[in-house]
This record gives sequence, C-alpha cells and structure tokens, in this order.
Amino acid sequence: MIRLLTKFLLMMCALPLLQPSTPSYPAPWNRSPEIGLAAADNDPRIPLIYESVHFWNAKLHEMGISFQLGEIHLTAVPEITATLNEMSARKLEDEQSLPYPSFMNEMDTDLLIILTDADIVSFTEHWEERGKAIIVIKSDKILPLSLPNVTRNVIAHELGHVIGLEHNNDGTMLMCGRPSLCRPDAFSSSLSHFLPLTEREEALLRWMYGAEREMP
Repeated sequence: MIRLLTKFLLMMCALPLLQPSTPSYPAPWNRSPEIGLAAADNDPRIPLIYESVHFWNAKLHEMGISFQLGEIHLTAVPEITATLNEMSARKLEDEQSLPYPSFMNEMDTDLLIILTDADIVSFTEHWEERGKAIIVIKSDKILPLSLPNVTRNVIAHELGHVIGLEHNNDGTMLMCGRPSLCRPDAFSSSLSHFLPLTEREEALLRWMYGAEREMP
C-alpha cells in the first residue's frame, strides 16, 4: 500500500512536466529592417522582390500594424556559392538554426536577399540576437521556380519567415510548407497573384507587433 501511494505521489509530481509548453515565436523586429539585394543587373526576379516587399507592407498596414519592411538597396556580396550550397543543405537536412556566417559581418543591411542561379533549396535564416537575416532564392530557370507565379510567392513566403511566421499545412495559403506535403509548385498559376495568410497568422502578427493584446 505504501509503495503504491509513493508511486502515485511521484506521478502527480511529474504531471506538470508533461504539460505542453507555451509556444515560442520568433522575436519581432523592433525597427524597420533595411534590405540589401544581391542579384545580377538583368535578373528578372528583381521586380518580384519589390512587389513582394510592397505586398507585405500593404498587408501589415491593412492589419493595423505599424511595422514595415525597409528600403531595398542593391548590394554586392563576395563569392560565397559554396557557403550558400552548404547552408541550404543543412537547412533542408534538419531545419535547425544555422551558424552565423562570417560574410554577414561585411553587410551593412539588416536583411540580405540573394538571388542565385544555383539549384538549391531556397531558405531563410534570422539571427535575432544580431538583428540580421538572410533570404536565398534558388534559380528561376529550374523547376519549380520556372513555373508561372511560383517565384513571386516563394519570395513572399520567405519574407513571411523573416517577419516571424512559421509553416502551416494549408496548400491554399502562402506559408504552407514542411513538414506538410506543400511544395512551391503549388504556387503555380497563370494569374500573377500572392497567396493569402490564414486568419490565425494575421492575428499572430498583430499580437507580435503590438496591434493586438491577446495571443491567438
């Protein structure tokens, strides 16, 4: 009897440890991040960067959020193809936070967007403690980014990560992604447009950036 009572008390003490923890979200930006864009002069994706930034700024304003993405400045980066390939592979392998690369120390901007010609997986990393972030977009000459409307939404999707959103599992929404089966080819459309956010994502952004008091 004493042994059973002891076992019961031990289980009761352990119960709080089994409760689900409060979800953690990326820290919101406390300033408007300046954007550095590294791309070839004639890269056809450059206008899509401006369109995607405008999409997000208009969406944030519509939601009553004062935060805005900053101005875009064309910039140059050193030859870092091998480093970007390695970062993409590591991101795909475990999706964990990447180490801060030394080349970011040379960047004056808060957010660096690199348009590559490489056949890699597009990715985003945000080093919140340093106030720096990077977005790397794969070649638009290779599937699925060669499909119409895909590159536009991939760029907007990665910007969504920079702002603070994670993946969801709704294939009709902008932020759909791993571990669900959503892949960028789902963005394909003969009509040029941006996919929407979920109601929960909008509420989460309003909470993160102070436009709503209660967390959704």
